[in-house]
Amino acid sequence: PRPLPASWSSPIVINTGARDEAILAGNPFVISYDPATGRELWRYECLSGDVAPSPCYAGGLVIVAQEGAGTFAIRPPSSTNTEPELAWKSFDWAPDTVSPISDGKYVWIIGSSGMLVCLDLKTGTKQYEHDLGMPCTASPIIVNRNLYITDTAWSWNTYEERTATTIHKLNLTGEDVVYVASGRVNGRLLNQFSLGEYAGHLRVATTIDLNTGIVGAEGNVGV
Repeated sequence: PRPLPASWSSPIVINTGARDEAILAGNPFVISYDPATGRELWRYECLSGDVAPSPCYAGGLVIVAQEGAGTFAIRPPSSTNTEPELAWKSFDWAPDTVSPISDGKYVWIIGSSGMLVCLDLKTGTKQYEHDLGMPCTASPIIVNRNLYITDTAWSWNTYEERTATTIHKLNLTGEDVVYVASGRVNGRLLNQFSLGEYAGHLRVATTIDLNTGIVGAEGNVGV
């Protein structure tokens, strides 16, 4: 086991052009390992607390973020530099659970309150921010130049538990990012593979939970 506190963040595997690296984020380090041997390649201290967002990799930078610490862009070591370098850092609405995402030009992060922030990938300069008007805990995806952001909306009563998913769509085709629309579907998304776009249509697979107080809930999948 690693001599670090528990981490809720999922690792990613990247290729820097020189080698493959497994990137793990935890408190307080971002650590890179050789996927084949498990040997530590480098580490960078910048995080704190219970780290949940997963790293992302774009433009040669490892992007990590955590509420209370900030968002950090780390350049992995190269053949001419044996230590990682901090390219930039930002303290605008760092996320609690939502992983950062990039299209290679911009980085998007979403705070717990639902504040969407767009940063320039190269410099970390804030481009804009948009209040989604709801708490957000799910990580976004990019499909065919469209950014989809989802979150589960819960509704409770005495007899049953119902869930719905709110979906926000932003278009990334032009120079400016355009907020297109939002909608809601019944049920909850299990993961990012529950969303897909084909022929201009968004396809969503949701799981609907019904709980009447009896142990063991029924589950149905709707598309």
